[in-house]
Amino acid sequence: MILVSKYSNPQSCIYYLSAIMLSILKKDNVSNNIVDFFIYLKFHVNKNFTYANYIMALDWLFILNAITLEEDRIILCL
Repeated sequence: MILVSKYSNPQSCIYYLSAIMLSILKKDNVSNNIVDFFIYLKFHVNKNFTYANYIMALDWLFILNAITLEEDRIILCL
C-alpha cells in the first residue's frame, strides 16, 4: 500500500512522481523507452529520483490504465 504522510517529502511520493511522469509523457517530446525516460527524469526533473520509485510510479500508472508497456516502450492510454 502507498501511504501519504504529512511528514514525507512530496517529491518522493509515488503519487507525485506518477503525476509528473504523466504530464511529461503527455506534452514533452521525450523518448518513451523505459530506460531513456528514467534517464530524462533523473537529469531534468529530480537528481534524487531512484529507479525503485520510478518502477513503482510506472506500476501505479499501469494499474490506473493510464499507460501500457509494449516492448520496452511506454504507451499512453489517455
